[in-house]
Amino acid sequence: MPPLPDRMPATDADNYRHTRSDKSLRAWLFLAEEASDDPFVHGIYLANHSNVMLTNVEIEGGAVLTVGEEAVACGGGRPLFYRNVQPGEQVWVDRYDSFLDSDYLIQLTIKIKAAGLPDLVRTVATKGGKAYPVLLWSDQEWADER
Repeated sequence: MPPLPDRMPATDADNYRHTRSDKSLRAWLFLAEEASDDPFVHGIYLANHSNVMLTNVEIEGGAVLTVGEEAVACGGGRPLFYRNVQPGEQVWVDRYDSFLDSDYLIQLTIKIKAAGLPDLVRTVATKGGKAYPVLLWSDQEWADER
């Protein structure tokens, strides 16, 4: 299977579903899924639909295998660092395999710095890893910590 690209044009934010009451809001920063040639494997990307360059992005991952009521830590890889993520660009975060990863509690910690925006540190942890939350809305409000 060919590797997923590190950077690519950002996923369409206009069609990103959300539950905020103001439907005119757009998702500016969010996690998105892009398919690969393998029907089970998807790339997870951080999409920058804001109007500012992200000067520093740091992403750390980890996983815990859950079996019944037991949990076993599986660790994570080296942190990823991106500099100067342009508006309209998305960067690779992780690879998700819907067959192999479905029993894992997958955690991502995302740290973002950008001029004119407050620093963001957000941890996302979900069973199976399939959570693609909005991090920042077009009204410059950070998403809540769910």
